[in-house]
Amino acid sequence: MRNPKNLTHAELADLVARIQDWMYLDIVADADAYNPEKAWDTSDIAMHISELLAEYGLVPAVCGDAPEPCESVRDCLVSTSQKARKE
Repeated sequence: MRNPKNLTHAELADLVARIQDWMYLDIVADADAYNPEKAWDTSDIAMHISELLAEYGLVPAVCGDAPEPCESVRDCLVSTSQKARKE
């Protein structure tokens, strides 16, 4: 399973944009428009998100699977220090 910290900026932007479209893009007056009051089917949204995570390799292969290591030591150190502050 990929570590989300190893995603590129373009990959993260794509993930967020697609989730944003699923949640808010609606047809208003016969045109696409972002609607903050769009009704959601939570099971459909969850299905789309799980498929998107699988597309980017962010789904565990087996129970107990952990994300791959960070690509840079700096990312891992930031992650570790943030975790220590929370505890």
